Amino acid sequence: MGCLTSSLQPKGKVVLLKESQREDFRDVYTVGTRLGAGAFGTVYECIKKKGDSTLYAVKMMEHQSSWWGRLSSSQEAQWQTFVQEFQMLKVVEHPRLVRMVGVFVDEDFVYFVMDKYETSLIQAVLPMLKKSSRGIAPPLLAEVTKQMLESIAYLHSNMILHRDVKADNYLVDGTEFKGRDFKVVLTDMSTARYLENGVFLKDIVGTREYWAPELITRSYAHQVDVWAVGVCFWCMMTAKFPFASMQDRFKKHLKKTDRMNSEQFSLVSAMLNKAYKDRITAAAALENPWLIRECKKHKDSIVGQRLSDEPADVGGNSASMEDFDDTQGFGHTRQQSMDSQQEGGPDGEQKRFNKKMKAAAERHAQGHKSALAMDEKVQEAKDEKTASNQRPGESRAYEWWSEERCSSKQVPDYRTRCSRLATATSDSSIRMESGDTVVGEPANIEWMENLFREKKVDTSSWGKGQAKTMSHLKDELQLHECSLLLRGDKLIRMVDLIVVRIQSKDGKTLVESSQTFSDGRARQVQRFPAVMCRAKGKGRESAKAEIVRLLQNELKSTPDILKVDFEGELLSELITERAGSQSYPGLDSIYRKFFFTAQVNENARPAQLESVGLPSCSPFQTTLQDGTQVKWEWWDSQKCQQQGLPVNPQPTILNSDFEGYQQIEGSRWQEDSLVQLLTKHRVQTKLFGVGDARSISQLVAEVNSGETRLFEKPQSPGDLRRYLEILIVRIKNPSGACLVETGHSFGGGQSRQRNLFPATKLRPFEDAIWAVRRLLAELDIPFSSAKTTFGPRRTEISNSPSYPSITTVYLKQVVEVQLEDISYENLDNNDIAAKWYQTQPPAEGVPRRGSLLGL
Repeated sequence: MGCLTSSLQPKGKVVLLKESQREDFRDVYTVGTRLGAGAFGTVYECIKKKGDSTLYAVKMMEHQSSWWGRLSSSQEAQWQTFVQEFQMLKVVEHPRLVRMVGVFVDEDFVYFVMDKYETSLIQAVLPMLKKSSRGIAPPLLAEVTKQMLESIAYLHSNMILHRDVKADNYLVDGTEFKGRDFKVVLTDMSTARYLENGVFLKDIVGTREYWAPELITRSYAHQVDVWAVGVCFWCMMTAKFPFASMQDRFKKHLKKTDRMNSEQFSLVSAMLNKAYKDRITAAAALENPWLIRECKKHKDSIVGQRLSDEPADVGGNSASMEDFDDTQGFGHTRQQSMDSQQEGGPDGEQKRFNKKMKAAAERHAQGHKSALAMDEKVQEAKDEKTASNQRPGESRAYEWWSEERCSSKQVPDYRTRCSRLATATSDSSIRMESGDTVVGEPANIEWMENLFREKKVDTSSWGKGQAKTMSHLKDELQLHECSLLLRGDKLIRMVDLIVVRIQSKDGKTLVESSQTFSDGRARQVQRFPAVMCRAKGKGRESAKAEIVRLLQNELKSTPDILKVDFEGELLSELITERAGSQSYPGLDSIYRKFFFTAQVNENARPAQLESVGLPSCSPFQTTLQDGTQVKWEWWDSQKCQQQGLPVNPQPTILNSDFEGYQQIEGSRWQEDSLVQLLTKHRVQTKLFGVGDARSISQLVAEVNSGETRLFEKPQSPGDLRRYLEILIVRIKNPSGACLVETGHSFGGGQSRQRNLFPATKLRPFEDAIWAVRRLLAELDIPFSSAKTTFGPRRTEISNSPSYPSITTVYLKQVVEVQLEDISYENLDNNDIAAKWYQTQPPAEGVPRRGSLLGL
């Protein structure tokens, strides 16, 4: 017999175990016919042994099954989904919502007992649509729609948003509607949640065909439920979904069909209003004159008489079977999935389930009371326990909050202005200045020409002499080799460069002296080997990849010949300068140069050394992919200094908070070596990994990646400082709401409530623009349609909550990202559409439906 131990309980399951009834399910119910099976359970009919003869549905889920010993994060999430629906169903009570009767548990199964309904709305409606020559009778159509709206109106009146309203989540107490007072109820509360006024959600849930426009753009509230009922209403009139694609949600204007009258079209149009602020509410829809009138007709028709077999004429044309063969036909996809689910999965798995169920019944018949045996074990289970093999992970919860809510909740930095400050300093700052606004990606050359014309940048000399063309700049922007920003009214090009100072055995340094373009134009350059950064978001490993690209593409060499020092600190030498661009005259550029050093491998093969002019230090040439010929020379230190090339390293100074401190270098820290360093400085590492604190292994990862830098005062044990740069990103949607991080879960049951704007650590070898885009990508927000403005910086010094007893210096900068409305004319462009409509695939092993009765 399986034994349940508390160390194997996912948090969601523990809640169900603790709140289950302390009776054996088989003492109360008799199990009947099998109704269906899904990925996480099998549903049967059941009837009480004592009392009335009402049939119920019970979903039986194994908690000692073959997969339990290797519980995955997706199964952990599934249990949490079940408990979410369980807790929601405990507090809602309405005739239009499915009712949960009870929850039982024994050593083999968890049992969810709920009211039984004969079929789903989609299964009840489809035969009528296929059979009828005139569509569904208006009184019947109105009554079904009214009952759907009543469930939504009740939920919304209690500040509950369902988020997965669809025809197959409505259940019907019979297989047909004809001549009776039928009942339609809403089920699957697994996606439902409380939602206060002024709060908007961003996570993509529900079923694609029923998504409202604002759900696609990841900023939605209760109105999405009304949209989904409108989709059901439209489908019941036309047998097709109203929108064939997600682009249609924004572009297509609905037109009345022959299968609906003007009143019906008016109501469905109000429910499918693209502007959520103007969309009718469920409560208001229930007051629609057509709905009230036709529902009264339905009520009158079932008093002493039955509805006619033929629906009433609505003045339309007959339906054709083409309506049901189309991929957008109502019920097409769902019917296929339901047919496959009724098969009950692999025969072997179902046989195993049946065998286990039979064994449990036999033990019960022999007097073994499983529920009583479970009671003591349930009491031992702790909420903070997770599956023993579950990898601890972090997750964050986000909501869109209105301006009023952000203000009332006093969200930090809500009122911080991201505008040009009078105290803004040098144009050569290594960081973005307050008021700097990033220009979006170029759509085409014409867009760029208009921009430069508006900002009074003279481009008439581009493509002439030594200058590059507008097309070159467009390519650089699209490859993220540079960015355009507005500083005041001035348009500036920002470039991050990897610069490698390569020195020969006799002390000479390699210099790029000239370039000859494929069209014959030439120019003098006089600079160290450099490449414009493309991969700006991965820290040290990204820097290595860029240097390898530089050596291979520019010098036709490899790290085996020219050995680069990757072990030093990435930001030990960073020089920023502002100058007119030689490539694009009239366009000022800010160059951030990350310097690395390299030595010649004197043991390389002679042919390899000759390819770079060694050992004689003679000039040589390489040809780039675009046909440009580059001439290289080896210069002594005196000539380098005469031409303004810094031969000697120039360490970057952070700020006055680090005067007298030295950076602790290293990129290969291990837990033991880092603990030894921290102990030397009297850091209480025993506090790491407790409560909200992070673990020592996480600190090792941060230090090795360069996100965190450590400094110490020589000969001063106990004086250790941690340094990191943080961008606080205030994201505003077109409606003016801001994205707020409302919770942070650390795994292992550790979590804390937060009302903060999203933030990210600035990684080494990463510019702030790229860091903001990286954060937006993590939040699944398309940065291509966003206006980004940088705000003021501030320094904060405090004891770190993540790593207690380490004094941490935070350099924080606020950034505002204003999301733009979708550009409808570009929605047919697959690249642009993908940025709006790409969603994360479901976690492996998690079925699309996870409700208590959903199969």
